[in-house]
Amino acid sequence: MVAGSAATRILAGFGAESIRLEWPDPPAFDSGREIHWNCDKLSLSLNMRHPKALDLAKRVVASSDIFTESMRPGTIGNLGLDYETVRAVKPNIIYLSMSGWGQDGPHRDWGSYGASSAAHSGLAFLGGMPDLPPCGLPVAYADESPPWLAASAILMALHHRRRTGEGMHIDMAQTQVAATFTRHFHLDRSVNGRSARREGFPAGNTREYPPSAPHNAFPCRGNDTWCVIAVTRDEEWEGLKEAMGNASSAADPKYDSAEGRFKHRRELEGLLAEWTRTFERFHLAAVLQDHGVPAGPVESAFDLAEFDVQLAHRGTFHLYPNPDRGPGRHKISVPRLLKTPHQPKRGIPNIGQDNAYVLHTLLGLSNADIDALAADGVIRFPERSGVAGGV
Repeated sequence: MVAGSAATRILAGFGAESIRLEWPDPPAFDSGREIHWNCDKLSLSLNMRHPKALDLAKRVVASSDIFTESMRPGTIGNLGLDYETVRAVKPNIIYLSMSGWGQDGPHRDWGSYGASSAAHSGLAFLGGMPDLPPCGLPVAYADESPPWLAASAILMALHHRRRTGEGMHIDMAQTQVAATFTRHFHLDRSVNGRSARREGFPAGNTREYPPSAPHNAFPCRGNDTWCVIAVTRDEEWEGLKEAMGNASSAADPKYDSAEGRFKHRRELEGLLAEWTRTFERFHLAAVLQDHGVPAGPVESAFDLAEFDVQLAHRGTFHLYPNPDRGPGRHKISVPRLLKTPHQPKRGIPNIGQDNAYVLHTLLGLSNADIDALAADGVIRFPERSGVAGGV
């Protein structure tokens, strides 16, 4: 749902014509993320169970530069679109396979979702409090992070093809990408013999290397509102004391050094929380930043889209139209290319919305051909509930 779709959505946002092959039976998984990753794409409703569909898919491939799939190894081959078959149609095709575990190895056939990849990569092991079982992660890093690397790999493959004329098969495993987030824990284990979870390991957001305190989320005025304060250097601690008032209990000499603050971090966090509760979270972050203290309000996804003035200033969210679901606010691609920025081109396509353009304009089929395909159940026009339509 995410990994492969996200990679092509990134490219679509910067000008690539991205055609999504999909079929509405069974209905598409209708979630915010599924909708989000199809922004700026074209949709061709192609029933790959129909014997005539494979020929159409191959014709789309022949007119394309890149082919991507994010299925379990072997599944795409069952549909007749494995790399060797596609390369026979388009010899210099750039073919991206995005699976949970990769195209080879003892676990290549394992199914995968974000949670299972996070577990196998070592990320889930890091979540949780001391002396309690790992609690995993609420964000599917193994779904959301590989697409950016995949988009980069596609661009590298395009550069290679321009130099040599050769295409290539890109084999990307989500779990392997997610495992790169744990590299410093591997180093700590191999050099120092320390596990990421061990007796006495600091809880929550405390930073142990180097010893840093206060370094946590603190309550603010209102119901369940918080602000993160991350003090690492002595200069930042001095700024925090100044913001609190140098005559406050934070001026105790035992907090003067980083080691002292870390040693007494629970006591320090308690007195700091009494002070932060008097502030609204955004105001507190602004006050602390004015004093040179890294701080930020804890924001929900709704907060980011509705209240974050910095993200709004940078045009992070765009209101995409959709005839069936109504308009929705979705993030545009993050890289801000000042000369060629992401320009949202279209709304969120309904399945089959672009049949006429792909089949008639790109592939050259006649109106009668398209009507016959719709009548046979090879394609479906959403606005006509499966009735033959044509251009």
